Amino acid sequence: MYQERRQRSDVAIDEDEKPMKQSPTMPRDPVRVDDLDRVVAQPLFEELFQEIVSSPAPALSVDVVAWRRRSRRPLVIVAAAVVVLLAVVLPLSLTAGGGLSHPVTTPFQAGHAFLPASKGSAPRVASGRWQLVSEESVLTGTWQQNTAGPPAGPLTCASVNACYVMASRYASPKAGAPLLSVSLYVTHDLGTSWSVLPMPDGFSPTTTLACEAETTCAAGGTYHGQSIFIVTTDGGSQWTMDPLLGVSGVLLQLSCSSAADCAGVVGPAWADHRAVIGPTDTSPDESFVTTGDGGATWTASAMAPADFVLDLACPAVGDCVVIGEQWDPTAPSYDATDFVRVTSNGGQTWNDGAFPKGFAVGYLSGLSCSDAQHCFVSGLIPITIANPPQCTSAQLPPSPPGNSTLPAMSPDVETISKMESALASQASAQEAAEGGGFSCSSATVQPVSDLASSADGGLSWTVDNLPADVPDPQLDSIACATSTECWASGSELVLEHVGQGTNADSPVLLGTTDGGTTWSKVVFSVPVGAPDAYGQSYLAIGSISCPSASACIAIGATAQSAPTAPVYNFVS
Repeated sequence: MYQERRQRSDVAIDEDEKPMKQSPTMPRDPVRVDDLDRVVAQPLFEELFQEIVSSPAPALSVDVVAWRRRSRRPLVIVAAAVVVLLAVVLPLSLTAGGGLSHPVTTPFQAGHAFLPASKGSAPRVASGRWQLVSEESVLTGTWQQNTAGPPAGPLTCASVNACYVMASRYASPKAGAPLLSVSLYVTHDLGTSWSVLPMPDGFSPTTTLACEAETTCAAGGTYHGQSIFIVTTDGGSQWTMDPLLGVSGVLLQLSCSSAADCAGVVGPAWADHRAVIGPTDTSPDESFVTTGDGGATWTASAMAPADFVLDLACPAVGDCVVIGEQWDPTAPSYDATDFVRVTSNGGQTWNDGAFPKGFAVGYLSGLSCSDAQHCFVSGLIPITIANPPQCTSAQLPPSPPGNSTLPAMSPDVETISKMESALASQASAQEAAEGGGFSCSSATVQPVSDLASSADGGLSWTVDNLPADVPDPQLDSIACATSTECWASGSELVLEHVGQGTNADSPVLLGTTDGGTTWSKVVFSVPVGAPDAYGQSYLAIGSISCPSASACIAIGATAQSAPTAPVYNFVS
């Protein structure tokens, strides 16, 4: 059960006996045997764990149906160690009783330095030179990796001098564990050092932070179950909570083009649980909302009842782009009816854009617009991945409908799909041969990430070729500082050794300096002894923010309740 990692950058150990719901970025890697004592196995899997632990050789796992919202892919996973079922925990439903009828400002609280426990060793820092080359420009610089940053969460930068991570703390790493508190982590030096401040007790976020000035940030959420809009003007020491009156639901998306002007999408609270929505859920019935007075009043306009918004970007007052899917929980993620809509008058009227056929958006998709004309989006394209030879004797469950035939694709998407199919199949076979574990699937068609760009405000899009050395890309976040320079973060199917364990996926950053015509990758090795809570800290890079063309910062996607996450920063 995965939730959008740009909104919930944590992974929880699943003890639910229902079929596992899995995102396209579900880690393939096994957790190390010495982490087994941290995992409370389900009764359904007790025999499997015993078999794997006692077996001298890799053993086949139980046939698991791995559910993804709108895309169902049966898998049998073969690994060299214990396979752990993972999920992102749902936000805690707080009891009603906040009862705010007017804005309430919290008492001033000073931040204090965040010093992660290092178990007797100093945080490791790794850095290296890199270069992105295109026909138009050459960009060089240093990406630095700090292994002991704050806990993972959505990352937002107002400038190079002020970046924020809003992270949640849970009672345990188990799925369904209660939410204990939400904290704000602040850095003024692109992640080298951090301070931490508490968010108001009883607050649970439903959007990422929107920061339009170094000390001014806003977010949507609930306060003891009541829908609110929350704002700070002093970098997080004090917060003003405004009840979200006159609109129905909670804020699910938020984008602010100034301290006073914000736009958002509101809908039912369950619509925030995007990874665990099933075919019995009803249409979200979302609305587009705007405020011109910093959240004191809101104006709502209805969206199509079947519109399910996945991301929103408003680069200027009145100029907004929304991406999403038409409500159909049974459609495969790569063949759903997607939409992109553009407004230049604050939602009074909308124009429909169109993605290339075969390019789709999903609940992990990110949208970034550097101005009203130039936007980038991460999405999905369908590919076929051949099972490695080791799968010959596997007892595979039947492939569900919709996962056996490639859908119609534009010529550009089809060309990229063929290249990515070959890369992913080769990488899967190589990992199996190297002893890194392997996956056997009866589903012929599977989605991988790709990127698309628009130069007309989101009306038309060009799908981009990714580097030929990035197999099975699964992208979590995208940030564009200018119309030509963007960075995307996620993972690739490349074997990686971390401590005594082995990851099948490894973190990757992709960069472009020519508006998406060419992309290059930057990769990282993990320093010896780096913190790796529950074996999940170095599977992927999560949220990324680029406050300028010469500076970016990203944070790792880690296990829920992990006390620290790796931080990656770039200076050109």
